[in-house]
This record gives sequence, C-alpha cells and structure tokens, in this order.
Amino acid sequence: MSRLSNQHNRILKYCKEFGGITAWEAAKELGIMQLGTRIFELKEMGFKIADVWIDDINRYGDKVRYKRYSIVGGFDKINNLCFSNTCKKVVSKITEKILFKK
Repeated sequence: MSRLSNQHNRILKYCKEFGGITAWEAAKELGIMQLGTRIFELKEMGFKIADVWIDDINRYGDKVRYKRYSIVGGFDKINNLCFSNTCKKVVSKITEKILFKK
C-alpha cells in the first residue's frame, strides 16, 4: 500500500493533535477498529512510529495493559505522502492550527 487511506490520515491527524493514539481512542474517536494493522501499514510506508506499553487499572480494579503509538521525527513526511490537494490542505490546516494554536 503506497497511498494514505482516510483511516491513515485520521490516525496521523490525531497523533499530531494529541501526541499519540491508543486502540480505544482509535475506535471511540475515529471509528478505526484495527489500529495495529493501520500502524503496521504506516510503518511499511516509512513512517517512524514508536509505541509504549501503558499499565493501568480498569473500572473493575483489574490491571490492564495497552499500547500508545506516536509518530517519531516530525510530520514533514505526511506532506510528502499526500497525493491529493485536499490531503495537503488538510495537513497544512492541522499544522497551522497546532503550531499557532488557532
């Protein structure tokens, strides 16, 4: 896969805005049910993605573990992989909003 899908774009946008993403956030906020697969695909495209295990307690008091993924090394690669003008405009707006807190 060499082109960014809508799900890839949503993941990248979310990571840029919030610093990372978990499977729960992907499902709840973005409607993406297979975050691990999308992360694998992004890595195959050349994105550097780090992950960290989070140890937590669920609402029942049970110990749980989950991964949080984040983009490493900046977001300039996003612009290079956007093939459509629409994608480039979205990335530009996201970058502007985050950098200048608009």
